[in-house]
Amino acid sequence: MPLISQTSIQELNDRLDAVTVLSDYVRLEKKGARFWACCPFHQEKTASFTVNPDLKTYYCFGCHKGGTVLNFVMEMDKIAFPEAVELLAKRFGLELIYERSAEKGFTPEDEAKKKEKEDLLEIYQRISGTFHHFLLKKQEAEEIKHYIIDRGINIEMIERFSLGYSPADRYWLFNFLSQKGYSGEFLAVSGLFS
Repeated sequence: MPLISQTSIQELNDRLDAVTVLSDYVRLEKKGARFWACCPFHQEKTASFTVNPDLKTYYCFGCHKGGTVLNFVMEMDKIAFPEAVELLAKRFGLELIYERSAEKGFTPEDEAKKKEKEDLLEIYQRISGTFHHFLLKKQEAEEIKHYIIDRGINIEMIERFSLGYSPADRYWLFNFLSQKGYSGEFLAVSGLFS
């Protein structure tokens, strides 16, 4: 898949009108300099979802979701970043420029970078999932779990944000990943170890 140029992404961000885009999903009402609505991400009776047209951002004071117009479209339509850019570019009449045409394909260096990114994402997800499992299921994390809950963070929030617990042994993660077959060279570029 060809890459969308940063110039096109910036031009799209400049053209985007947050109120116009988000109005397709929620009924906005202007109050002061901002627009308000009931949040589309959770059930509520009083509007806690706000749109800042100057910054082109949204934020919900109820569920604390927020971000840019692109983030919102990605979340609502369940699509990836490139698809959101293409969708909004079409809507605002912007012709996108791609860094490589589909015919040229990717160079071996591009493929290597893509593979490394995918491998890094996979290791981060594995670690996140492991720490999340520890928090919810391991006896050694019970005290931490109760502390978090006492601070007002319920199990639903722990699940939603994939909160986790890391063992106190500073060498545990490196040893765990080494046993799973990750090379020392790969772990060195992962940014997880100093």
